[in-house]
Amino acid sequence: MSRSLAGPWLVTMIAAAMIAALTISVLAAPSTKPERRPETSELYATGMEAVRRGDFGAARERFALADAAKPDDPDILNMLAYATRKTGKLEEARVLYLRALALRPEFPECREYLGECYLELAWEQVEALKKSTHAEAPKSLGQLGEAIKALNSALESGKPASLPERGW
Repeated sequence: MSRSLAGPWLVTMIAAAMIAALTISVLAAPSTKPERRPETSELYATGMEAVRRGDFGAARERFALADAAKPDDPDILNMLAYATRKTGKLEEARVLYLRALALRPEFPECREYLGECYLELAWEQVEALKKSTHAEAPKSLGQLGEAIKALNSALESGKPASLPERGW
């Protein structure tokens, strides 16, 4: 993808993720959690303890073991994604959140965390643009900033996001 198209594509993806996450969070019914085997429950519980301590590396290890013991559990995948994101592996976390949502589309907490992941990915792009010496970087940074402002305005107003049009 060319450099000039990457900015608008990323902004569009962020906006779509945020709107979907917010819509589902508001409208979704409470989720039902599947029962876990005792060994998986222990791994999940120790993973949650590690999250509460802020030890996301340990949490990630425990949730990965729980996922291996009970694949395709959306709760385990969600927390594995959360711990993965907190260790800085944003793209890996994004994929895990999407796996969890494929299994349980009405999962507000997971949608919230996925939205946060997209925001962190967007911030990585902001930082990269700030450091870039490319002649188009300041313009792209400004356009990304405008798209983020438009998304924030949509969030506050409750209306669908209307991202700024780009002149090609």
